[in-house]
Order: sequence, then structure tokens, then C-alpha cells
Amino acid sequence: MKINRRLFLGMSVSIVPFLTENAVAGEVSVNETFLQSSWLAWKKKFLLDNGRVVDAYQQLSSHSEGQGYGMVLSALMNDLDTCKKIYSWTLENLAIRSDNLLAWRWMPDTTAPVLDLNNSSDGDLFFAWGCILAKQRLSTNDFNLTAQMIVKDLIKKCVRSDPSNSNRILLLPGADGFEKPEGITYNPSYPMPRALTELSSALNEPILDKLAFDSLDILSDIAALGATPDWLVINKSGFAQSSQFNYVSGYDALRVPLFLVWSDEASHPALLSHSKLYQTDKKTSNSFPVVFDIKTGKAQSFSDDIGYRAIVSYFDCMVNKSSFNSNKTKTMLPYYKNQPYFPATLHMMALLSQIERYDVCKPN
Repeated sequence: MKINRRLFLGMSVSIVPFLTENAVAGEVSVNETFLQSSWLAWKKKFLLDNGRVVDAYQQLSSHSEGQGYGMVLSALMNDLDTCKKIYSWTLENLAIRSDNLLAWRWMPDTTAPVLDLNNSSDGDLFFAWGCILAKQRLSTNDFNLTAQMIVKDLIKKCVRSDPSNSNRILLLPGADGFEKPEGITYNPSYPMPRALTELSSALNEPILDKLAFDSLDILSDIAALGATPDWLVINKSGFAQSSQFNYVSGYDALRVPLFLVWSDEASHPALLSHSKLYQTDKKTSNSFPVVFDIKTGKAQSFSDDIGYRAIVSYFDCMVNKSSFNSNKTKTMLPYYKNQPYFPATLHMMALLSQIERYDVCKPN
């Protein structure tokens, strides 16, 4: 696996504010300057002063996913004050299980903000990764210890043998409710390869390297059958449709190609198969297809949110290099502040990935 372990944006210029009074002309690139302003806009819209990441479309709730995403973004942006705030709020409000995993959802204005103590393994994974990224920038062991404790329990509670291939392991979406007689309910977007490999290296947990490799192998098997679904069942016979979830490639699956590109896996077959969806069903309006029927490949749902179009244009840039324009460049749409939490957050991830790895796809 080709993972770039370079610390990102560890530059001498402060990320907050947008440009410090000490910044010298030319010291920060245009792309980095644009990224800083995008980060400030993201924080202003989705982050409270106490470190809670808010999803307005989900009843102003907060999730371990959002806290984990916020932790990673703030660490990569070298915004260590924000790291500390997100870290503190998350431990105080979501680290309430009997183990070291995080409760998956917190609801405001209720007597019991956490009604379901089950975890979400992608939230745990990203939060632990964010802790490691923060530890690399701060001289405190708290972040490292927290990441270590989360990862130990994540391995214990959520890593299982692949029923379809005894030589592989996989990541359960949560500790409870995903292992059933008909097989394991699986979300292909949860095991983010780069997060797994960097946690493996930092914490000396080689099983996470295997989990990353095997998760990519599972994605390859899925890609041989078509687009990546949001959810599926894995059993002894292979892959099957889940009875709990619609058999679509939608908002969850959209993270798969983004995470592949971010993990330096731009030639992975899942990225190639996913990109084909967006070549077959386009509208002349600003509406963009985001949910597809797996069996027919037809778009079922469209969105006007810029973030979805931006990340697709980003990985399309990586896949369809033959379609570069006359300047031999292909661009990604710039960050737009007036969009909901989920597309805005994926948009920020794409911008971080682009500036670190693929200059040819810089925002226009």
C-alpha cells in the first residue's frame, strides 16, 4: 500500500487567523491560503466554542463521526486549540461506555442526550487517528494514550474474520447488532486505509495494517461486481443485499473513492468503478446525482450541494487523466460555505488531500 506518512501543513505560519500579521508575501501558497479560509468557514458554521461539531440536518445532533472528522481536520490544519476543544468535549460527552469506544450520537436539549450506547467504528477510527495526528504536533501523551485505548477496544470489539474468506479480517460497523445468522452487515466506507496504517505505525498494532490491506481487497472484490453499495452483507457465500438497508450506492459509498484517493490508492478498481456512475446520469441543472440503484446504475437522488460535485470532480481528475483540458490541468470546485455539514466536511477532506498529493487538481 502506498501511504504517504508526511506530516501535513506543519508550517511556521499560523493557520488561525487566516493570515497572521507575521506572514510574509509568498510565504504561503495560494492553495494553502485558500485552504485556510475554507477551514475558518467550516469552523464558523459547524463547530461550537465548546468543541461540539453540529449537524443541523440531523436535529442539531453530534456524532462520533463528526467529532472524529473534526479532530482529524483540525490536526491537519495545525489548529491545535481546536483539537483540544474537540477532544475535551468528545471525552466528556461520548466516552461514556463501559469500554473505551465512543457512543455514536449525542442529542441536544434532552434529559438523556445519549440514548444508544452503541459505537460507530468509523467515528472511533477517525477520532483515534486525529489524536495521533495531534500528538505529533503537541508534546502531551494524553492524545496518544486515548488513541491507544480506543484502538485496543476497537480491535477487540469490532475486528472479525471475514466469513467469505478466512484469510481476511474486516471491521464491523459497531460492536453490537451487525453479526447475524445471515452474515455480517458491512459498510465498505468505514475502514479508512490511511487512518488504519498510520495508527498501526504510531501504536505498533500490525493487525491494523492487515485490516487496511484486507479492506482494500474486499473493495476490489466488490468492484468486480459493480459500484460500491452503502451497505451489504458478507457471508460464507460472498456478498448479499442487506435486509436492513436500501441496496444503493449513495452518501456512505461516496466516501470510498475519496478515502482511496486520500490514501494514495488512486488506481484502485473501486475508484474506477465508482467514477463510472457519474458519467451515465447527468443533468444540465446544478442538481448532481448522489444516490444510485446498484442493480441498474440509474440515479435515484440528486443534490444541489457543492461538496458532492467537488469531491467527484476531484477523483474524476485522478481517474480520467486523458480528459484534461488544453492546459493539461483539471480542477476541483472551491469550497462553498453555505452547504450542510456532510458535503462541507467531505469537501474539506478533498481539499486537504489535493494540496498534499495532487497539485494538478487544485481548486479553480
